[in-house]
Amino acid sequence: MPLSLRTPRPVPRHFCPLALALSLLLLAPSIRALPVSDSSGEEELPDAEREPPKYQSLALLIQSESSQLKEELCTKHFVCDDSMESLMENNLDLPRINKEDGCFHKGFKTETCLRKITSSLVGFETYLSYIEETFGSDSQKVESIKHKTKHLAESLMHLINKPNAEAVTAVTQVSQKTKPQSKEVWTQRVTARLILRDFIVLIQKTVRAVRFLGTSDDKKGSTDV
Repeated sequence: MPLSLRTPRPVPRHFCPLALALSLLLLAPSIRALPVSDSSGEEELPDAEREPPKYQSLALLIQSESSQLKEELCTKHFVCDDSMESLMENNLDLPRINKEDGCFHKGFKTETCLRKITSSLVGFETYLSYIEETFGSDSQKVESIKHKTKHLAESLMHLINKPNAEAVTAVTQVSQKTKPQSKEVWTQRVTARLILRDFIVLIQKTVRAVRFLGTSDDKKGSTDV
């Protein structure tokens, strides 16, 4: 039986190089819209995703470690928030950031706020030592928080344009505040948790305040808070 050979299909006679060129021109915008890969393999982050300043990252780390320690004191030592009712009328003079300190978004004052934050962070050093002594099993964690807190205070001090002598002394010297005095173990533990709770509040306000740095406008002289 003779083999039948298929003949190749002829190229359509209406094919025209001009039509191909027009098709490529129509596809050009789509081709230009495709993202071009960077030879380095890294994409440039938008402003909102850029790495935050080191002092902001440090403040967030302190906040995280302090919150974790607070939870552990509840689960391991059974000292929880509902155990503080007996100390609602305590005499602890814990550092706090208030509206008049210029650390809130409305009326933010860089110099005033930084001085308040640095002095407050150092003011907690004695109280953090009290927590360290009260919960010996967690002393390493408290020591880590103390070290980071001191470093944060020193870092923020460098941002102050004209640090006064009082602020410099507060950051470079150990706080001389008197530690809480109590011989009862339960009272010591509840006091320590109360200190840690207020310290976390201070750090939370510090985190919010450092985010305003570089975006505030002190030249307006706003006093509203």
